[in-house]
Amino acid sequence: MKYTIIYYSSNREKPEFEKTIQENILKNSNGQSIISVTQKPMNFGKNICVGEHANCYYNEFRQIQIALQNTKTPYVLVTESDFLYPPDYFSFAPKEIGKCYRYDGVWVLYDNKEEFILKARSDGAQLIDRELWLSIINNWLGE
Repeated sequence: MKYTIIYYSSNREKPEFEKTIQENILKNSNGQSIISVTQKPMNFGKNICVGEHANCYYNEFRQIQIALQNTKTPYVLVTESDFLYPPDYFSFAPKEIGKCYRYDGVWVLYDNKEEFILKARSDGAQLIDRELWLSIINNWLGE
């Protein structure tokens, strides 16, 4: 089953760091289409620039909502500007519509910490039914 890779960014990472993340996504994307929704224009997949906004969850989910509204595949694979994804993240194939598949084993290195912390789950590491996620986000945003 085909899916679209959605990439979102507030463009607040160091440009060299974000470029490394994008190169990793391209290298492992297996030819899947990419739609990026960012706060600054960029040349990464089909880009939708929303302009600069506060760096908060509301705006993050608004950017995801815009990506979902501009995607037609049944599933989307989520990628963020500060996640380094392993190759197998891009190879999972969902078996049926209406599901959310989360990648576990997400390790996070925060700026103020000196060690990685295991995160139980992350919206930034999932393959999810596009319509399902759009309805969840629309409900959360009050639309």
